[in-house]
Amino acid sequence: MNRYITPLIIVTIALSVYVLFINERYKDIQQQLVKVQELEVFLADAKTAREKIDEIALRYQSFPLDADNRLNVLLPDKIDSVKLIVDVESVAKRHGLILTSPSVTGGAPVPNSSDKYIKHNISFKVSSTYPNFRQFIGDLEKSLALRDFSNVSFISTVTAENKNTGNVEPEFTVFDYQVELTSYSLR
Repeated sequence: MNRYITPLIIVTIALSVYVLFINERYKDIQQQLVKVQELEVFLADAKTAREKIDEIALRYQSFPLDADNRLNVLLPDKIDSVKLIVDVESVAKRHGLILTSPSVTGGAPVPNSSDKYIKHNISFKVSSTYPNFRQFIGDLEKSLALRDFSNVSFISTVTAENKNTGNVEPEFTVFDYQVELTSYSLR
């Protein structure tokens, strides 16, 4: 009987030691190994992110010094409609033109839209000869603000001087132009 009791006691002690001490530590070690694997994945992601950040920093350093300012003018965070009209009017004044009926509409983000920008519609009227108007439009296009000309319509009016002589030359004919532009800003 002694022969069976001693091994039974030893097996019971071994099972008790396993259940009370070893099993808990084994589970803890397994959890720690899972955490180590997760951390290794995060470290690999961080290394990849650091490489991309370094690459972007190198590309950023290759930009001209005034690129930030030019980009902010080209695609601003917000558009001040009064400043926009004043800017267009200053270009018009360089050509001796006067804007009439200026207006800015839009500028509100569209809910549930995937667009990353907001459209602002600018419209105004101006009277000029065609060559002068072309120079004005060219200067508007060269200004750094991103604008699409969505509509230009015109009607011709004959000046009183040309009406009296009956001699109307196309390059001196004054036209009334209705101009509509679209400008953009970030959301």
